[in-house]
Amino acid sequence: MRYRCPECHNQPSWRQSWQFIRGLGFRKVAPCPQCGTQLVAAKWPHWMANTGASVFIVATVLDWLYVEVGTTAEIIDSILIVAAAIVFMIGLFTSRLQVAQGKPESS
Repeated sequence: MRYRCPECHNQPSWRQSWQFIRGLGFRKVAPCPQCGTQLVAAKWPHWMANTGASVFIVATVLDWLYVEVGTTAEIIDSILIVAAAIVFMIGLFTSRLQVAQGKPESS
């Protein structure tokens, strides 16, 4: 999840990278630390990472609470957990910054 500005190719530090993500499900418009271009995290990789993480958490909790060992539900839940982890990793490793369209949000 190392972002790079598409305009000046500056790579912000890990601490500066967190300014582009407000929380689970929200992307935030923020200026590039070097050139000041308004940037936002790309939509689909961000959505994939959030969806994968959410499904992974829900499936893991359901597995702990409701699924008995050796049942078909356990196999389906295990497949769901692995698929959610894969979707999360794809979203995480394909994340990038893009120039924000429209007017910037206030932070």
